[in-house]
Amino acid sequence: MYKALIWDIYGTLLLSPEGAIPPEADKNRILTRGFEAWAGFISFHPSPDEDIRHYFELIQEQHERKRRHQGMVFPEIDILLLWQDFFQRFYGMNIDKTRLIRGALLFEKAVNPVVPVTGMAALLSRISGKDIYMGLGSNSQFYTLEFLKEAYPGLFPDAFIPSLFALSYEIGAGKPDPLFYRTLAAKTAALGLSPSEALFIGNDDVNDVRKPAEYGFSSLLFTPGSEGMGINTVGELADILSL
Repeated sequence: MYKALIWDIYGTLLLSPEGAIPPEADKNRILTRGFEAWAGFISFHPSPDEDIRHYFELIQEQHERKRRHQGMVFPEIDILLLWQDFFQRFYGMNIDKTRLIRGALLFEKAVNPVVPVTGMAALLSRISGKDIYMGLGSNSQFYTLEFLKEAYPGLFPDAFIPSLFALSYEIGAGKPDPLFYRTLAAKTAALGLSPSEALFIGNDDVNDVRKPAEYGFSSLLFTPGSEGMGINTVGELADILSL
Protein backbone atom coordinates (compact mmCIF):
# COMPACT_ATOMS: atom_id res chain seq x y z
CA MET A 1 0.00 0.00 0.00
CA TYR A 2 1.33 3.42 -0.96
CA LYS A 3 1.57 6.11 1.70
CA ALA A 4 0.56 8.91 -0.67
CA LEU A 5 -1.42 9.28 -3.88
CA ILE A 6 -0.68 12.26 -6.09
CA TRP A 7 -3.40 12.98 -8.65
CA ASP A 8 -3.18 14.73 -11.95
CA ILE A 9 -6.38 16.73 -12.46
CA TYR A 10 -7.42 17.31 -16.09
CA GLY A 11 -8.16 14.00 -17.76
CA THR A 12 -7.76 12.18 -14.45
CA LEU A 13 -10.12 13.73 -11.88
CA LEU A 14 -11.92 16.10 -14.26
CA LEU A 15 -13.07 15.43 -17.82
CA SER A 16 -14.67 17.58 -20.48
CA PRO A 17 -18.39 16.73 -20.85
CA GLU A 18 -17.63 15.05 -24.17
CA GLY A 19 -14.67 13.22 -22.66
CA ALA A 20 -12.14 14.79 -25.03
CA ILE A 21 -10.51 18.03 -26.12
CA PRO A 22 -12.71 19.90 -28.65
CA PRO A 23 -11.71 19.50 -32.31
CA GLU A 24 -9.22 22.05 -33.61
CA ALA A 25 -11.87 23.52 -35.92
CA ASP A 26 -14.06 24.40 -32.93
CA LYS A 27 -11.43 26.23 -30.87
CA ASN A 28 -12.08 29.73 -32.18
CA ARG A 29 -15.82 29.30 -31.71
CA ILE A 30 -15.29 28.10 -28.15
CA LEU A 31 -12.83 30.90 -27.34
CA THR A 32 -15.35 33.40 -28.68
CA ARG A 33 -17.81 32.00 -26.18
CA GLY A 34 -15.29 32.80 -23.45
CA PHE A 35 -14.93 36.42 -24.53
CA GLU A 36 -18.70 36.70 -24.61
CA ALA A 37 -18.75 35.54 -20.98
CA TRP A 38 -16.31 38.33 -20.12
CA ALA A 39 -18.45 40.85 -22.01
CA GLY A 40 -21.53 39.84 -20.07
CA PHE A 41 -19.61 40.43 -16.85
CA ILE A 42 -17.83 43.75 -17.39
CA SER A 43 -19.71 45.23 -20.35
CA PHE A 44 -17.29 45.67 -23.20
CA HIS A 45 -17.73 44.92 -26.90
CA PRO A 46 -15.49 42.01 -27.92
CA SER A 47 -13.87 41.69 -31.33
CA PRO A 48 -13.53 37.90 -31.50
CA ASP A 49 -10.81 37.50 -34.14
CA GLU A 50 -8.61 40.24 -32.69
CA ASP A 51 -9.28 39.16 -29.10
CA ILE A 52 -8.22 35.60 -29.81
CA ARG A 53 -5.06 36.79 -31.55
CA HIS A 54 -4.16 39.13 -28.68
CA TYR A 55 -4.90 36.41 -26.12
CA PHE A 56 -2.35 34.04 -27.67
CA GLU A 57 0.16 36.85 -28.16
CA LEU A 58 0.09 37.61 -24.44
CA ILE A 59 0.53 33.92 -23.59
CA GLN A 60 3.56 33.80 -25.87
CA GLU A 61 4.99 36.98 -24.31
CA GLN A 62 4.79 35.51 -20.81
CA HIS A 63 6.33 32.23 -21.92
CA GLU A 64 9.25 33.96 -23.62
CA ARG A 65 9.84 36.27 -20.65
CA LYS A 66 9.95 33.39 -18.19
CA ARG A 67 12.23 31.33 -20.42
CA ARG A 68 14.59 34.28 -20.89
CA HIS A 69 14.71 35.66 -17.35
CA GLN A 70 13.88 32.67 -15.16
CA GLY A 71 15.31 29.80 -17.18
CA MET A 72 12.12 27.77 -17.21
CA VAL A 73 11.73 25.15 -19.90
CA PHE A 74 7.94 24.83 -19.66
CA PRO A 75 6.73 28.07 -18.01
CA GLU A 76 3.19 28.52 -16.74
CA ILE A 77 1.36 31.77 -17.36
CA ASP A 78 0.04 34.11 -14.68
CA ILE A 79 -3.57 34.13 -15.86
CA LEU A 80 -4.60 37.20 -13.83
CA LEU A 81 -1.67 39.19 -15.19
CA LEU A 82 -2.63 38.05 -18.69
CA TRP A 83 -6.18 39.37 -18.33
CA GLN A 84 -4.99 42.55 -16.66
CA ASP A 85 -2.64 43.20 -19.60
CA PHE A 86 -5.30 42.24 -22.13
CA PHE A 87 -7.85 44.78 -20.95
CA GLN A 88 -5.31 47.55 -20.31
CA ARG A 89 -3.58 47.24 -23.69
CA PHE A 90 -6.45 46.53 -26.02
CA TYR A 91 -9.47 48.13 -24.32
CA GLY A 92 -7.95 50.78 -22.06
CA MET A 93 -9.68 49.24 -19.05
CA ASN A 94 -8.23 48.81 -15.56
CA ILE A 95 -9.90 45.78 -13.98
CA ASP A 96 -9.49 45.27 -10.23
CA LYS A 97 -8.26 41.93 -8.91
CA THR A 98 -11.64 40.81 -7.61
CA ARG A 99 -13.22 41.19 -11.05
CA LEU A 100 -10.19 39.66 -12.76
CA ILE A 101 -10.62 36.54 -10.62
CA ARG A 102 -14.32 36.32 -11.35
CA GLY A 103 -13.93 37.03 -15.05
CA ALA A 104 -11.14 34.49 -15.50
CA LEU A 105 -13.33 31.87 -13.84
CA LEU A 106 -16.29 32.70 -16.11
CA PHE A 107 -14.06 32.56 -19.19
CA GLU A 108 -12.68 29.16 -18.26
CA LYS A 109 -16.10 27.73 -17.49
CA ALA A 110 -17.31 28.85 -20.91
CA VAL A 111 -14.26 27.57 -22.77
CA ASN A 112 -13.35 24.41 -20.85
CA PRO A 113 -16.32 23.03 -18.92
CA VAL A 114 -15.49 19.94 -16.87
CA VAL A 115 -17.32 17.14 -15.07
CA PRO A 116 -16.17 14.61 -12.46
CA VAL A 117 -15.08 11.13 -13.47
CA THR A 118 -17.92 8.64 -12.99
CA GLY A 119 -17.39 6.68 -9.79
CA MET A 120 -14.39 8.74 -8.66
CA ALA A 121 -16.20 10.41 -5.75
CA ALA A 122 -16.91 7.03 -4.18
CA LEU A 123 -13.30 5.95 -4.63
CA LEU A 124 -11.92 9.17 -3.13
CA SER A 125 -14.29 8.74 -0.21
CA ARG A 126 -12.96 5.24 0.42
CA ILE A 127 -9.36 6.41 0.19
CA SER A 128 -10.03 9.27 2.61
CA GLY A 129 -10.91 6.68 5.25
CA LYS A 130 -7.44 5.13 4.94
CA ASP A 131 -4.13 6.30 6.33
CA ILE A 132 -3.04 7.68 2.95
CA TYR A 133 -2.05 11.21 2.02
CA MET A 134 -3.72 12.59 -1.10
CA GLY A 135 -2.12 15.38 -3.09
CA LEU A 136 -2.23 16.95 -6.53
CA GLY A 137 0.32 17.25 -9.32
CA SER A 138 -1.16 19.24 -12.16
CA ASN A 139 -0.82 21.86 -14.85
CA SER A 140 -3.54 24.13 -13.56
CA GLN A 141 -4.71 27.60 -12.59
CA PHE A 142 -6.39 28.95 -9.46
CA TYR A 143 -9.84 28.20 -10.86
CA THR A 144 -8.97 24.50 -11.16
CA LEU A 145 -9.39 24.19 -7.41
CA GLU A 146 -12.84 25.78 -7.70
CA PHE A 147 -13.77 23.20 -10.32
CA LEU A 148 -12.65 20.39 -7.99
CA LYS A 149 -14.80 21.80 -5.18
CA GLU A 150 -17.83 21.82 -7.47
CA ALA A 151 -17.13 18.34 -8.85
CA TYR A 152 -16.33 16.66 -5.54
CA PRO A 153 -18.30 18.44 -2.79
CA GLY A 154 -17.36 17.27 0.68
CA LEU A 155 -14.22 15.57 -0.63
CA PHE A 156 -12.23 18.47 -2.03
CA PRO A 157 -10.38 20.02 -0.36
CA ASP A 158 -11.16 18.12 2.87
CA ALA A 159 -9.74 14.74 1.78
CA PHE A 160 -6.54 16.30 0.38
CA ILE A 161 -3.56 17.98 2.01
CA PRO A 162 -2.37 21.28 0.48
CA SER A 163 1.22 20.63 1.56
CA LEU A 164 1.30 17.92 -1.13
CA PHE A 165 0.01 20.13 -3.95
CA ALA A 166 2.31 20.78 -6.90
CA LEU A 167 0.32 23.16 -9.09
CA SER A 168 1.87 24.83 -12.09
CA TYR A 169 0.33 28.26 -11.48
CA GLU A 170 1.96 28.38 -8.02
CA ILE A 171 5.31 26.94 -9.13
CA GLY A 172 5.49 29.07 -12.27
CA ALA A 173 6.35 26.04 -14.37
CA GLY A 174 4.33 23.05 -15.50
CA LYS A 175 4.89 19.45 -16.45
CA PRO A 176 7.28 18.32 -17.83
CA ASP A 177 9.54 21.09 -16.50
CA PRO A 178 12.17 19.72 -14.06
CA LEU A 179 11.21 22.41 -11.53
CA PHE A 180 7.72 20.92 -11.31
CA TYR A 181 8.98 17.47 -10.30
CA ARG A 182 11.69 18.81 -7.99
CA THR A 183 9.03 20.82 -6.19
CA LEU A 184 6.84 17.74 -5.83
CA ALA A 185 9.78 15.67 -4.56
CA ALA A 186 10.58 18.33 -1.96
CA LYS A 187 6.97 18.40 -0.76
CA THR A 188 6.96 14.60 -0.50
CA ALA A 189 10.20 14.62 1.49
CA ALA A 190 8.78 17.26 3.85
CA LEU A 191 6.13 14.69 4.82
CA GLY A 192 8.86 12.19 5.65
CA LEU A 193 8.21 10.08 2.56
CA SER A 194 10.46 8.89 -0.22
CA PRO A 195 9.15 9.42 -3.76
CA SER A 196 8.76 5.66 -4.21
CA GLU A 197 6.19 5.65 -1.40
CA ALA A 198 4.02 8.06 -3.41
CA LEU A 199 2.04 6.94 -6.45
CA PHE A 200 1.56 9.53 -9.18
CA ILE A 201 -1.70 8.88 -11.07
CA GLY A 202 -2.39 10.60 -14.36
CA ASN A 203 -3.53 10.27 -17.95
CA ASP A 204 -0.36 11.32 -19.78
CA ASP A 205 2.26 8.66 -20.41
CA VAL A 206 5.14 11.15 -20.42
CA ASN A 207 4.14 13.83 -17.92
CA ASP A 208 2.42 11.56 -15.39
CA VAL A 209 4.26 8.25 -15.76
CA ARG A 210 7.72 8.45 -17.27
CA LYS A 211 8.78 11.83 -15.89
CA PRO A 212 7.67 11.16 -12.29
CA ALA A 213 9.52 7.84 -12.48
CA GLU A 214 12.71 9.70 -13.39
CA TYR A 215 12.44 11.48 -10.03
CA GLY A 216 11.85 8.26 -8.10
CA PHE A 217 8.06 8.31 -7.92
CA SER A 218 5.91 5.28 -8.48
CA SER A 219 3.49 6.07 -11.30
CA LEU A 220 0.36 4.76 -12.96
CA LEU A 221 -1.33 5.60 -16.25
CA PHE A 222 -5.06 6.16 -15.69
CA THR A 223 -7.15 7.12 -18.72
CA PRO A 224 -10.80 7.13 -17.55
CA GLY A 225 -13.43 6.72 -20.23
CA SER A 226 -10.97 5.67 -22.91
CA GLU A 227 -10.09 2.31 -24.40
CA GLY A 228 -6.41 3.06 -24.83
CA MET A 229 -3.34 2.32 -22.80
CA GLY A 230 -3.37 2.19 -19.03
CA ILE A 231 -6.18 1.69 -16.57
CA ASN A 232 -9.50 2.82 -18.05
CA THR A 233 -12.05 2.50 -15.23
CA VAL A 234 -12.35 3.55 -11.61
CA GLY A 235 -13.11 -0.06 -10.73
CA GLU A 236 -9.79 -1.25 -12.15
CA LEU A 237 -8.03 1.57 -10.31
CA ALA A 238 -9.67 0.57 -7.04
CA ASP A 239 -8.47 -3.01 -7.54
CA ILE A 240 -4.89 -1.88 -8.15
CA LEU A 241 -5.02 0.28 -5.03
CA SER A 242 -6.39 -2.73 -3.11
CA LEU A 243 -9.58 -0.86 -2.26
